[in-house]
This record gives sequence, C-alpha cells and structure tokens, in this order.
Amino acid sequence: MVVRSAPIPLRVSAGRRARLFALLVAAGDVWAWVLGCNVELRRWGLPAVVNYQRLCAELTDTGAAAFGELGTTGCRSVLRRYSDAWMETARRRHGGDAGAGFPRRKRRLMPVRWYRGTFSAIDERHVRLSLARGVPELVVTLARPIPYALDQLRVWSWQPRAGVCG
Repeated sequence: MVVRSAPIPLRVSAGRRARLFALLVAAGDVWAWVLGCNVELRRWGLPAVVNYQRLCAELTDTGAAAFGELGTTGCRSVLRRYSDAWMETARRRHGGDAGAGFPRRKRRLMPVRWYRGTFSAIDERHVRLSLARGVPELVVTLARPIPYALDQLRVWSWQPRAGVCG
C-alpha cells in the first residue's frame, strides 16, 4: 500500500480561525470526557470502556451536542484515537514493555480528522467540513490546490501550527 501525504496550509479569516480553534478545544473536551468516564468506571470497580464501538455507543447515549460545533464525525475521530492509543499500550504491555502507559492526560487541544465521505471538497481549493446538526457549514480555503486527484483524498486533518492560534 502506498500512502501519500500533502500538508496544505489554510487561508482563513479571523472568524473561521476562531471556529476551527473552537473545534480543537471541543475535541480536547471529548478526550477529557472519555478519560473522566473511565476514571469513574474504575472507581466503581467496572472495566474501562476502550473499544471503539462501545465508545461510540457511549457517545450516542451522551449526545454529541455536548461538544459544541463538533459533530459526531469529529467526536468519533477523537474516540478512534483514544481506542487506538489504549489498544497499542495494551499490546506493548502484553509484549513485555512495562514502561508503556495508558492514556491518562487531558489535552486542551486535539487534532480533528475527517475521513472519506465525511467531508466534501467543493473544488481543489475549498473543503466543506461536516459539523453538528443545525450549525452553519464551515468552508475552508486551501493555500494551494490539492496536488492529486480529489477521488484519492482519504483523510483531512486540521491541527494548528505552533504559534498560529496563540
């Protein structure tokens, strides 16, 4: 399998930058929510919820509306990362690496990912992001065209560069 990566900077207005930053904070809130839920479960003597499908079921029960403009797709991208991190740590510990640690730290900002079918490229210079229901769509402008065919685009991720969001 060949995977190509093309980091492309964004050109956004101050208002759109604030909305993007709010999405990062909301993703950090999802991460903190999962950590908090598992701390409570551990305190009650129950096993932690770490399976991606179970985490998604918990999210459905809680409701993604608790995380601002971040829709179900963005919340699930954070849940996928949490589940992957937990399973990788379990695999490493099973392999004898006692220094491997489970996710325990809350993060203020978390990168958000959209996968094929959850975002739509309007053209090679604009991407429309799927957000929560009832929230106006967010269209971001790319600083340069996507260097390969749009049908090959699989993942679109946004995270701030150092110093961009203060």
